[in-house]
Amino acid sequence: MAYVQSEAKLKASFFENFSTGVLNLRNRYKKYRLYSQTVSELRELSGRDLADLGLSRSMIESVAFSAVYEGSKNKTSFSLV
Repeated sequence: MAYVQSEAKLKASFFENFSTGVLNLRNRYKKYRLYSQTVSELRELSGRDLADLGLSRSMIESVAFSAVYEGSKNKTSFSLV
């Protein structure tokens, strides 16, 4: 009887781990898409518009990365709607 219980527990654990992995992959993909969209939209801005935001072209990738992956750790938040 102990064998059956441990096998059921093993199967549940496998599916929990699998679903957690799928959710993590999905979240990572969403963040990557948001990062790509943010970089794309910032690159479309003129130099003057970037200067108004206090940015230069060389800062685009790092600002986008910080906005997406570091989230609330930023002192400056960017919201692209």
